[in-house]
Amino acid sequence: MSYGYNHFDSILYFWNLRHQENILFVRYEEMKNDLGSVIQRVAKFLNKTVTDEEQSKLLKWLDFDQMKLNKAVNHDTLYQTPGFIRKGIVGGYKQEMSPEILEKFKIWIQESLKDSDYFEYE
Repeated sequence: MSYGYNHFDSILYFWNLRHQENILFVRYEEMKNDLGSVIQRVAKFLNKTVTDEEQSKLLKWLDFDQMKLNKAVNHDTLYQTPGFIRKGIVGGYKQEMSPEILEKFKIWIQESLKDSDYFEYE
């Protein structure tokens, strides 16, 4: 499934270091569920304080729809077909792939994470 690089190797490397004081592990699902709390966690990790006004600005700036407009992260200039940033829906890949491809991904993910407690594939 990968071309010489297993994405899960990086994830699991840092997942296994997540209890060290200089590692902050944040999942996309956490940000989608409660971005405000994640902002506060990141601020605390960096020994910073975020005021209510700053939090409000960050929530707007980091909103998924706003990110899609941000040329610094959307990579639209790199691709002839826009869409590097898709919909931002957790599990949204299920609507993008055929059942056969989904099954291959499921097997790849389960195999890659079988010896970890990172998460269970849905």
